[in-house]
Formats: sequence, structure tokens, C-alpha cells
Amino acid sequence: MSADLSAPTWHKSSHSGGNTGDCVEISLVTSRDS
Repeated sequence: MSADLSAPTWHKSSHSGGNTGDCVEISLVTSRDS
């Protein structure tokens, strides 16, 4: 399941700018908060 969420997150990060690590980290934090 983790891979599924990682796939879209990576794509979004590329579109945002290129900081995949930053985007992925934020996505994980948001998911945990939920």
C-alpha cells in the first residue's frame, strides 16, 4: 500500500518543482495527522 501512495506523490513532486524528498516527507506527515 505504501508504494501506491509513493507513486502519485513522486509525480506531484516533479510537477511542483523537483524536491521529491520534501514533497514525500510532507505527504507522509499529512497522512499521519489524518
